[in-house]
Amino acid sequence: MLRIFIASVFCMLWSLNGIASQTFHQGVLQAYWLPVFNDDGIKKTAQLKYRYFVINNAGKVEKTINVNINIGERQLEKYFPRLPSTFKQFSEGHTEQSGQITIDTLKKQTECDRPLFSANAMSFSPISTPSPSVDTLERAAGCESWPWAETFILKEGVKDLHLKSQPDDGAKNLQVIKSAQPLIKMKTVNEKWIRVAILDEKNGGPVQKTEGYIRLNELQPIN
Repeated sequence: MLRIFIASVFCMLWSLNGIASQTFHQGVLQAYWLPVFNDDGIKKTAQLKYRYFVINNAGKVEKTINVNINIGERQLEKYFPRLPSTFKQFSEGHTEQSGQITIDTLKKQTECDRPLFSANAMSFSPISTPSPSVDTLERAAGCESWPWAETFILKEGVKDLHLKSQPDDGAKNLQVIKSAQPLIKMKTVNEKWIRVAILDEKNGGPVQKTEGYIRLNELQPIN
């Protein structure tokens, strides 16, 4: 009788574990730095975050899962074989990798009238299959789109400026930036210059065709 009871308990626990864990064979893992500013909007810290976009057989995003990876940065090179050097150097931006993930404790909540999922990542295996564009992934995330973005406007008192074709004051002038025009940082060049894009407020993302360089000391964050 005792042996039967132990066997029954074991089967029940194994069944519960099977329900709690789940493997998605097709999707994209994204690592990104979440910029967090203090109350005065000046000092920033960056938190490394992960999320997984589940891709269905039609090639569309089925769900977005915010995943917790306990050992954080130690897994970056393993999970992202083509990790850009600037990703860790400046602790900014995002990087993506197609692959298979196993998660447990999948939870669902509603934000902005859309389902949002979270889970603990148990394992991830990179694969070489093509993935949707970053723009497609971000738009599928609804109000959680572009969490990595650092946005700016011109500092108070700074009049209309031009984006530059190169990070140099003598470079060719490009797009004119008005005082209230939001900008998204695409990457850091050095301590003085960054590359930015015009923020498309309607669609919530950067407009690639209007990218250019601008001095960081001419801007103030609006995150």
